Amino acid sequence: VSTQSTWAAFHTDLAALERLGALAPDARCAADNIVLPGAPLYVWALTRHPAWCTTTWALKELLEPNVEDWVCVSAYLAPVVPERMPEPPDGWQALSWHTDHTRRRAQGMRPAEQGMAESDRVQYADYVRSHFRAAGIEAVPWSGEAAVAQRRRADAGDGERSSTWPHWGL
Repeated sequence: VSTQSTWAAFHTDLAALERLGALAPDARCAADNIVLPGAPLYVWALTRHPAWCTTTWALKELLEPNVEDWVCVSAYLAPVVPERMPEPPDGWQALSWHTDHTRRRAQGMRPAEQGMAESDRVQYADYVRSHFRAAGIEAVPWSGEAAVAQRRRADAGDGERSSTWPHWGL
């Protein structure tokens, strides 16, 4: 499963796929642009649901080296129906509405408003990331020592694979 643009409902669409039994164990879901324009409810659902093992990666936005965005990579472990999922933090429903508004603005669907300058995008990405970090959601840098160490732990099978990095046979 891969998506990039319809974040407002993607977490509910993914839940529907789970309920229908359409996901096989070890299925993967990759989601780009979870910081900018943002997908807070999706990120919350995938980092809290016991059926998913999720890692978020930090990388530079294509053609905008000053903008750090995150990619969410999740592995579906097995069908699990939790009695109750934790509610997103206060303000995250409003944050979700705002990220969707920002997406429409960036796509030119809000003609009365100007597009976003790079400095606006940098500031807005910082704002969204601050919500994620306040909820304990961090991203691993895509390159550098942290990423190499993360991949080595997964390859070594030291028990952290199920909670940190989906093993793709790499």
